[in-house]
Amino acid sequence: MKINIKTYSGLIVSVIYSLIVRYLAEWDVIEINSISYLIITPIISGYLPFVFGNKNFTENIYKSISLPIISTLLFLTIAVITKIEELICFVIIGIPYLIVSVLVSLYFRNRILNSKNTDTNKNYLPFVFLPLILGVMEKNSQKEESNHLVQNQIEINASSSNIWKCLHEVPNLSKFTQTSLINYLGVPKPVHSTYDSINNIRLGYFDNGLILHENVIETIHERKLGFAINFSKSNLNQNLTIKNIVKEKSMIFDGIYYELIPLNNSKTILKLKCHYRLKTNLTPYANYITHIILNDFENNLLGALKSKLENKN
Repeated sequence: MKINIKTYSGLIVSVIYSLIVRYLAEWDVIEINSISYLIITPIISGYLPFVFGNKNFTENIYKSISLPIISTLLFLTIAVITKIEELICFVIIGIPYLIVSVLVSLYFRNRILNSKNTDTNKNYLPFVFLPLILGVMEKNSQKEESNHLVQNQIEINASSSNIWKCLHEVPNLSKFTQTSLINYLGVPKPVHSTYDSINNIRLGYFDNGLILHENVIETIHERKLGFAINFSKSNLNQNLTIKNIVKEKSMIFDGIYYELIPLNNSKTILKLKCHYRLKTNLTPYANYITHIILNDFENNLLGALKSKLENKN
């Protein structure tokens, strides 16, 4: 019975620790999109259970693997329930947390098995403050900025003039968009957009209440339409992930462009491009996640426009 109590104590402490560090990010002490939060924190989280359940982990490799997984899933579940995170965090945060914490857990198990002093792991306890110390340093340091592009295209059986009419003011696409896993995890789907020709402002409406305020920045009649998102004037509603991105300025949208290439009078290629910059110390991972989300969004929007324009009803 005592062994179980120690095991669960380690699990609980690990969950509480992850939540504390997450709230440090919520209070703007550290940043979410950082090495300190996405790498260092799960390292500590994977180590903490050994302080409370040393024998359990060394004797049972399955516990060394399962406890970090359970700890991470509990932490993310509580974060979603308390509304400091969205379901998409199970992907964005969950992937590095699960991988790192499990590897660290296995490392410490192996270290203890090969050590005569089974209490040597406690010498690492002061490292629990690393996410705070390094996080503050990382937050105030200069980050490398990189430019990126996500682009997709689709062939539509419609003239470029008919397609052009639907780009400034996108008609209601609710019946034509597809629901992917990304959408189930909380990423919104486009519904429609309105256009104010006097102020050259476009408002993009999404199915979860998100309203993006967009300034039209380039127009070539029936050939190209470009706009930039103004997040300060957008209604972000309860979109926590977008709010965090805007707050930390880890991702900047430079421009979103439609391009039309007429093939003949009744067939056109419609391209959708998104230019963005990343300012983070985790550029490869941040770009990987961003590309997946934007690629899914672009294909969904293009597919919905194609279905709408080709639908005879």
